[in-house]
Amino acid sequence: MARLRERKDRGNWVLDYIDPADGKRYQVNVGDTKEIAEVWLAKCQEKTALVRLGQIDRVGKLTQDDIDGKRKQAEERRKKQLRIADYHSFHETLAKDELNHKADTISVYRNAFSSFQTIIGNKFVHDITVDDIRRWRSTLRKKGRSKTSESMWGRALKAAWNRAIKEGYTEANPFREVKFPGLGETRRKDKSMKVAEVEKLLSTTLKVGGIQLWCYFQFLLNTGLRRQEILTIKGKDIDQKNNVLTATITKKRGEPLTMKVPINKILRGIINDMDLTPDEYVFKTTARKQSYRKKGNPWNKSYVTHKFREMADKAGLPEQYTLHSLRRTYVTLMHEKGIPTNVIQRLIGHSSPSITFLEYDSSEALSYAQFADQMDIGSAQGESEA
Repeated sequence: MARLRERKDRGNWVLDYIDPADGKRYQVNVGDTKEIAEVWLAKCQEKTALVRLGQIDRVGKLTQDDIDGKRKQAEERRKKQLRIADYHSFHETLAKDELNHKADTISVYRNAFSSFQTIIGNKFVHDITVDDIRRWRSTLRKKGRSKTSESMWGRALKAAWNRAIKEGYTEANPFREVKFPGLGETRRKDKSMKVAEVEKLLSTTLKVGGIQLWCYFQFLLNTGLRRQEILTIKGKDIDQKNNVLTATITKKRGEPLTMKVPINKILRGIINDMDLTPDEYVFKTTARKQSYRKKGNPWNKSYVTHKFREMADKAGLPEQYTLHSLRRTYVTLMHEKGIPTNVIQRLIGHSSPSITFLEYDSSEALSYAQFADQMDIGSAQGESEA
């Protein structure tokens, strides 16, 4: 039998055990930390079991040589123990330097870690339980967080804990045991705007927001590109002769990708009236400070998001609409005109037609009526029977 005993007056731990080979009792000073003491205890129990199995003659008095291997393993495990805040810092550096995550993806991880730590506390990574995760999820819902945020953050932390397993910070991923909202629950199909609503937004913007903001909305609406992809366009990226716009895709990992986008007839008319300079951004900042304008930076994405909400409110549009609604509207209108999903996918830069499919309401099957008429199997038989 072996047991640990803490001597608080001396600040150390003692291992008491009896050698089953001769019944002799031993006492060994095993250090001042419980973790190291438990390594000695494990080694004692291991040797005791071997004696009883006849594999070794006796336990004898344990020495440092007996324990060194186990102690080094314990020290390595202790070094691997990280709290959530420290692991977040490590993971963010990894995401930037090795995984080549985009800034938006890193921002999702940052928000997820911050929210989780605020609610659960700065626990050790390996101590997180399924109950902790469910409590965090429940708190998010009570605070009115959207299902989209819950889903994105849950998937981000699940991926982060998978990485923690690879790095040796934990042995299990409790996020795998918790269900988060899927794509079908988070995608809001009603965010596509009706034609009348788009016209109302554009009219209001032209009157109140100014011509430059109106042009920006038109670019989004007629290309289906994302807000940042439009903001980074320079004059030289617009080929008016061939009616081609070159955009930098922001939703891909690794090196930035460029994409050629056709300029439709509506956008051609708008571009013809714009004063474009090859090396300047099309949508330069209109900040009040002259020093900001001199830098020639484009509008900030938060600024255009805010301006959309302002224009939408002035136009009396529902709160459900966001700047991304213009992209969804583009996809929906193309779909309603009977354009195949794989074509729309190419036009807006989705990596897969299945992603494009989820961008619009799939119940609009009537949009494909002209294709349904091409099915004529059985028609000859019906005519002959008649």
